[in-house]
Amino acid sequence: MALVQDPHRLWSRWVAWSCHSPGALICHPIALASLILLIANDHVLKGLVPGMVTGKLSDVAGLVYFPLLVVAGLDIVRQKPSTAARRDTVAAMACLLTAIAFASIKTIPQATELFNRALGLTQWAIGGGALAGAPVAPTQGLTDPSDLIALPALFVAFGIARRQGLRAGNPQPRRLSALSLATIFVAGLASIATSPAMRSSSTDYEEPLQLTRDAPAVTRHLTVDVTNRDAKLDSIDLIARTYSVGADRVQFKTPGVLLTLVPDDVRGSVTQSSDYFAPALSLFDACESSCHEGVTAVVRLADPETAAAGPIPTHLEITLAAVASEEGTGPVDIDLGLVNDADRAFQGAPATLVVRETGSFHIGSDVAAYSQRFKITIEGEALGEPYGFPLVGRIQVGATHETSLGHPNAHDTAFAFHSPSLPEDAYRYGFYDYARIWYEEPPFEDPTVLDLLPLCEPGMTCVINAMLTSTYDESLNDPPPSGATPPLRSIDLDWYLEVRLEAYDGRELPEGTITIEPAD
Repeated sequence: MALVQDPHRLWSRWVAWSCHSPGALICHPIALASLILLIANDHVLKGLVPGMVTGKLSDVAGLVYFPLLVVAGLDIVRQKPSTAARRDTVAAMACLLTAIAFASIKTIPQATELFNRALGLTQWAIGGGALAGAPVAPTQGLTDPSDLIALPALFVAFGIARRQGLRAGNPQPRRLSALSLATIFVAGLASIATSPAMRSSSTDYEEPLQLTRDAPAVTRHLTVDVTNRDAKLDSIDLIARTYSVGADRVQFKTPGVLLTLVPDDVRGSVTQSSDYFAPALSLFDACESSCHEGVTAVVRLADPETAAAGPIPTHLEITLAAVASEEGTGPVDIDLGLVNDADRAFQGAPATLVVRETGSFHIGSDVAAYSQRFKITIEGEALGEPYGFPLVGRIQVGATHETSLGHPNAHDTAFAFHSPSLPEDAYRYGFYDYARIWYEEPPFEDPTVLDLLPLCEPGMTCVINAMLTSTYDESLNDPPPSGATPPLRSIDLDWYLEVRLEAYDGRELPEGTITIEPAD
């Protein structure tokens, strides 16, 4: 009870025990917190709140506790904690090896695949898969260089190990703690507790392309055939990307190349999907049992002048994937077909009609919110048949410059779009947030694109209401010292709204048929 009533004394004894007991480093409060975070994130939070934040949390937590696990394990082998000098060396080596392994897995596809297979094999052996006769299922880790942002977490691990070593000095050996062993056992299981790959099947179409100044656009029309016999199917998606290959064989997104997927029936059951960072279509509603659908991939240069010095090479990769809810028991029972219709290919310069509105706003401690409404009008003569491909329509929004005094993300900024001529359920209300990733520097990420044609009717004048709103969030800034006058904080943002029509069949798009006007 005395310890409970005296938190400082309890903390001191906890620290002393973790310094002097072999293997107890993994029981450091921060080490335990990272372990709990890893388990909770992998098995609870990722399911409840999927996204970039939960995707990175496991990396940060793992990079904190894994080097500490290695150091604690070596202490157990030696049956005593390391001296300060030895702890420094061991901690540095553990962090360095962890950094090399993590960077390789996140940037080299072959290393990612090897890691997924090795971890899947370990799960299969420890989980009794061998005794049950179950197949080995690799885990679902991805090659994602953006995960390297978690590497600074290793400094936390090194700081803890070094600090514990300095405190320990050269103590008398203490006996092995049962709690240390139990924690290391749980930590070891957490290391291999990544979910196995979902049951899935997929097929791919891939082709090298070249874009030039005179032919800045390429289209490929693909026929999608699906026959589904799997009752537990969760999704059927078509995902596309364009990429280049560097001298070190690492794939990266081709700069200046924009990619769009356009279904033949723009208001049918094949819809745009926001579940991926790349352009994607959801075919689940259309292909829940069977389907025969057409989709066009449009690859174009954002600025044809970038090809003035020569062709821009890129690769187009399109994946048709079906995923079921069950884990690690093989492919789903489905037939997938993805065929290029060579007679419908296009390469050249499309007829293009573009109208762009730009502006800027100021929000901050002095101006809490900003809003502006627009009315977009497209005359029916620009929306003639055939509708959908080979006519492509886009609304594009983005930011070109931001100046901030204070936290750069202390605002909630979004564009919203809706067509009053369509029923409420004819198309989802388009709502797109602008948020600059905290480590991102200009130029900003690719703009957000909204498909235009589902908001309009073929051959009829189309009206789309647009609204830009932004509110300031002072809470993201550090509070001023007690008694000090709060500083003036603000964000100035330059934005643009662009409406674009492109035709790939030789038709003309009359000038003046698209207008963007301020609305009351």
